[in-house]
Amino acid sequence: MPPINFIEHALDRMKERGILDSEVRKTINIGKMTPAKNGRIKYSMTFNVSDSEKRKLYSKKTVIVIAEKVKNEIDVISVLAKYS
Repeated sequence: MPPINFIEHALDRMKERGILDSEVRKTINIGKMTPAKNGRIKYSMTFNVSDSEKRKLYSKKTVIVIAEKVKNEIDVISVLAKYS
């Protein structure tokens, strides 16, 4: 797998939305990949909720990663989480 780089915006969104670095990497490595706007790539994968406070309300968290392939690397542009 190519190296994965995180831009500052993605790191801020991860912290804000309770998304772990390991979840983003796993989503890119084995999640579903689909085309996104502006030639970017959208990766998605669903995880069990591990945060004890959020687990009171939700059981699943879908992580969505928006990224670009630049040369032989993947630049993570933004990260979202949808809880259910």
